[in-house]
Amino acid sequence: VATEKSTERSIFAFWRRGEQWLEISGYHAGDIQSEEPVLIKEGATVVGNVFAPQAVVEGLLNGSLIARKTAVSANGQIWGDIYTLSLDMAPGSKVQGWITTLDEDSYPKLHKNGTIPEDSAVFLPTTDHDGSLEVGSRPSSTSQIYALRYLQAEAATAMAARSELEQAFEKRLMEVAGESSAKIHSLHEDLDAARAELNEMRLQLGEAQEGVRSRENRLKRQANELSTTRVLLTERNRELNEQRKTAADQEKLNTALQAAKTRLEQTVLAAQEQLEKTNGRLHSLETAFQANLQHSAEQEESLLRWQELAEVTQKRVAELEGELDGLRLQVVQSNQINEMLREQRHQLEEEWQNALDELETLKEQTAVAAPPPSPEDSTQLLWHKTNLRALQQELEQTRHIAYTHEKELTELQTVLLANQSQTEAERDQLEADLERQKKQWEQQLQQVRERNDVEKQILQASIHDMEARLSQSERQLDTYYDQVRNQGHQLAESRATLVEKDIALDALQQKITQQSQAQELLKQRASNYIVDLQKQLKQAQRQVHDLTQILERKIKKPSGD
Repeated sequence: VATEKSTERSIFAFWRRGEQWLEISGYHAGDIQSEEPVLIKEGATVVGNVFAPQAVVEGLLNGSLIARKTAVSANGQIWGDIYTLSLDMAPGSKVQGWITTLDEDSYPKLHKNGTIPEDSAVFLPTTDHDGSLEVGSRPSSTSQIYALRYLQAEAATAMAARSELEQAFEKRLMEVAGESSAKIHSLHEDLDAARAELNEMRLQLGEAQEGVRSRENRLKRQANELSTTRVLLTERNRELNEQRKTAADQEKLNTALQAAKTRLEQTVLAAQEQLEKTNGRLHSLETAFQANLQHSAEQEESLLRWQELAEVTQKRVAELEGELDGLRLQVVQSNQINEMLREQRHQLEEEWQNALDELETLKEQTAVAAPPPSPEDSTQLLWHKTNLRALQQELEQTRHIAYTHEKELTELQTVLLANQSQTEAERDQLEADLERQKKQWEQQLQQVRERNDVEKQILQASIHDMEARLSQSERQLDTYYDQVRNQGHQLAESRATLVEKDIALDALQQKITQQSQAQELLKQRASNYIVDLQKQLKQAQRQVHDLTQILERKIKKPSGD
């Protein structure tokens, strides 16, 4: 048996040249009986006996080895007996057991039977090694041999158990690390997906807010148009009030004219029967004036209905403004909810303030750009004023004529007794004058009726047009209100979804943190467990060393005796 200190790899490679070897890796439990050479790789553990023509041990063998040729590498360990024809041990290798030399006749029997001899002797000439191999002599007592073999088996079992435990622990540690890595990768993917969805929701929220601002601008324009309509209605009401005052003045004039006519009728009746005809004609004129007054009353009723419609419109506008204020309050509350989104909150507040400034600017621009009264309305008002002046002039003429008639009647009464013929002539002249005046009044009344009819038609058309425009504005305002309300609902849903995504993101981050903490805890426990195993192994090695020293002392005592 010889121990080589160098070129062990070249020797092992020379052995394996041209042959097929049985290579053992990992952990193996049980005897190995093979006709092929056996190689126990580095890091491998074999618990059992090995029967082979050649054997190379680079790992750990917990059992006996029977082979023609045996080699132990620098990191190889054999915890058991070796039965071989030749043995090569590299520096750093370790053998805890008995080494027995075989001959060519005994090896085939042991290999065929697969048994280990119960008793063996160590034959290792000192001339075959350089002194670096520690070799103990064969104990003389059988009990000592059994005790050494028992200690050898226990130490080998402990080493094998430790190797098996380390491999199982490393395997489990790799599995746990793989599962944790997979979970972390999955959580990272979920986090990226949540972030992408959050960005998409932010874009949708910006688009929704832009739509809300556009619709609010439209609503402001509609509100400005309604304000302009209210201003126009107020102006129209003022004009109608002026017309009412003018009609009242005309009524007073008509009343005075009627009184003058009554006095004239009384004077004419006192004078002659022709004056009664004149009173009848005056009564017809009064009837025409009454019809004109009735027409004016109808116009006043129409104006009252228009005023009521304007009041209803104003109430509707006030309700819409209240609803708009409610929408603004909802937007403000939504902005308060969005304080959780740091950067977007400030941007939304600035955009909202800019939208309010634009709305105020639009209000001012719309108020400045309010359309002036139409030329038709101005023409109608001018015509009414002219007509009223003409009626006043006609009343003055009628009053003057009545006064003239009174004077003439007085003169007639004075001259009647003096000159009957002259009275008759004057009476005929008076009748002719009255007839001519009657025709003039009838023509003027007919013109007044025609003008009133035309004015009535124009006013009715204008009222119908204003009603249609007002109805259309209300429908558009209702549509815009529904759109704004829907946008508000969508905005609230988007913000709620963003909050849910933030909560889910926080939960994912917490879960990742928990996984990291669990991995750190697992690593800490594994490290502590490995340290404990190392301590136990060192303690077992110390115990084995102590037992070995005790046995050596017991062996030396009989020799000294």
